Amino acid sequence: MGKLQDLFTQVRRTQSGGGIGFVGKNKSLTKPRTAALVVALNDFDAGIAESAVKAGADGLLFNWDGEDKSSLETLRKTIEAAQSGNENLLCGLQITGGWDKLERENVEHLKELGLNFVVIPLQAPARLLALK
Repeated sequence: MGKLQDLFTQVRRTQSGGGIGFVGKNKSLTKPRTAALVVALNDFDAGIAESAVKAGADGLLFNWDGEDKSSLETLRKTIEAAQSGNENLLCGLQITGGWDKLERENVEHLKELGLNFVVIPLQAPARLLALK
C-alpha cells in the first residue's frame, strides 16, 4: 500500500507549485503524468510482464480463476522477473472464481508471492474481506 501512496504523492507534488490565480510565472513546467499505469495480464508469462514494465507500466494486475493453485508458483516467478526491471512495481491479483474454496492460509500464501493487493468481486464471500 505504501508504494501506491508514494505514486500519488509524486503526482500531487508535480501538480502543486503553481501561482495564484490563472496561469502565472510560477506555474510548473513539468508535464502532467498519470498517477499509475496498471496493465492487466491474463497469463503468468514473465516475458510479457517484463515487456510491460519496460514499456512504462507502474503496476501489473494478474487474473486467477482460484482453481489451479500450482500455477501460483509460476506467478511468483513472473512477479520476481518483472520486479527485476522496476523494484517499485505494484503487483496485484484479480480472483475471478473459486472464492468458496479459499481459506485464510491461501490468502496468506498470496502475500508471500510478492503481491501488493488482491481484487475480489462483490460475489465473493464476506469472510474474505475480513482477512488482512
